[in-house]
Amino acid sequence: MEVGSIREKIIVALLIYKFGESNVETEIPITEPEVDVKLFGKPLSIKTITGKSLSGVKLIWTVDATKAYEFLESYQPHCDILLVQIVWEDIGGFFLYSVRSSKESIL
Repeated sequence: MEVGSIREKIIVALLIYKFGESNVETEIPITEPEVDVKLFGKPLSIKTITGKSLSGVKLIWTVDATKAYEFLESYQPHCDILLVQIVWEDIGGFFLYSVRSSKESIL
């Protein structure tokens, strides 16, 4: 979880560099579900994966398999998702999934 927080800080710094400090709100409580940052006032969830192949991301931090399954079955996205693919010594990517497209893919 701590590694994810450090990655997230680097990504937020890149967003500030690209869009300006006034357009990136970082004062989001760590307990806020899903929302990691606000970009132009819109909530954004940051997810990261490492490696060349696109793999799954964690939606919830738990070791309880039953709770994880319940979360998966009832999950409804509440904000856009920025998926960042980190590939050391090669090209990765930034992928933005709107909340609308995420909800459509669940149906």
